[in-house]
Amino acid sequence: MTSSSTSTIASYAPAFFGLRASRLTELIVEQGARYTKAEGIRTPVRGMSTLLCLRQGPATVTELAAELGVTHAAVIKNARMLESEGFIDRGEDPSDARRRPLSLTAAGRKAAEETAAFMELARQVYLEIFDEIGIDVHAGLVGMEAALARSPLDERLKKCAGTE
Repeated sequence: MTSSSTSTIASYAPAFFGLRASRLTELIVEQGARYTKAEGIRTPVRGMSTLLCLRQGPATVTELAAELGVTHAAVIKNARMLESEGFIDRGEDPSDARRRPLSLTAAGRKAAEETAAFMELARQVYLEIFDEIGIDVHAGLVGMEAALARSPLDERLKKCAGTE
């Protein structure tokens, strides 16, 4: 790609907000994974939120998806990854054979504690970055999510286009 294609994308700013947010997420995951690997933290960065939720006790895929605000597919993908690392087990519910709650193993509890310490460090770093750039990006994202819940993007686009 040439720099002219970048300027073309930039000319639509902030319309490519989703693209920027996705790129930022990938950058955060990549750089976070470099740090955790260097520090000997075995928990995959993408599985950290699941481990932290399971610190509260066993939960089903449906419960985790609701808590994390992600799809069932995303939880299942992370659960498989965490299960392959030996961090979680799939249990059984004697009252409902279809219900298979996930829970931490002993290794998972240790990994969850490491994850909690890492996330506290990450929280501090994000606050420093937000101070550096003069914007609380997290608060902005929470606010944007709430605004889109009140009035979805597609409805806003129709209104702006005059096609509602």
